[in-house]
Amino acid sequence: PLEVYFPDRNGKVDMLDPMSSLHMERLFPGGIISLEQGFDQKYVFLPIESMRSLLEYESEATSVELYLTDEGLNKNGFAKKALLDNVKRTLGDGYTVKDKREQNQMLYKLLKYEKTAIYLILLFVVVIISFNIFSSLSMLIIAKRGDAMTLRSMGAEKSLINNIFLKEGLLVSALGIISGIVLGLLVCWLQQKFSLVKMPGNFVIDAYPVVVQWGDVA
Repeated sequence: PLEVYFPDRNGKVDMLDPMSSLHMERLFPGGIISLEQGFDQKYVFLPIESMRSLLEYESEATSVELYLTDEGLNKNGFAKKALLDNVKRTLGDGYTVKDKREQNQMLYKLLKYEKTAIYLILLFVVVIISFNIFSSLSMLIIAKRGDAMTLRSMGAEKSLINNIFLKEGLLVSALGIISGIVLGLLVCWLQQKFSLVKMPGNFVIDAYPVVVQWGDVA
């Protein structure tokens, strides 16, 4: 059994017998939840009857959590923000109402910074690749200088020759962009469908989560 103690909230501490000033509940662990170190060291889940007896509460609650489904929101014609504003307005100033992001601000900020850092790294890679394409086209122009002179002698305008190299550059870039996006979306779909990349350690989910947002694709 697990013996849980909590000081008497309403009585005074008896210095001769301090244990008499404590409430005790004997509980039998039903299982161990292991998510991550910060969570594991912070929370113990108890039956609400035992908790109320330990803290000397009858029917009070310090917080209420609402879990919303997209189906329920759509059925009632609510948007998440509109529902949150409605709850805040209904309860008044005496209550603190927070959504999932507001309760875990540090975690979501960290994820946002991580996403921004990855975006900047990928942008840097794109810049390097652009220089590579530019260099390749420059070498191609030098290599094809003789062919260009032949076309000029046959009556081709300089603008026509420039357009040939310009269109080839655009074609190479477009093929790279399209094939890269298709391959990236395919990898995301495979991860969502078959969970190829697993999460190390103990997490709520087994596989690395992937969500495709069209703004990121654009």
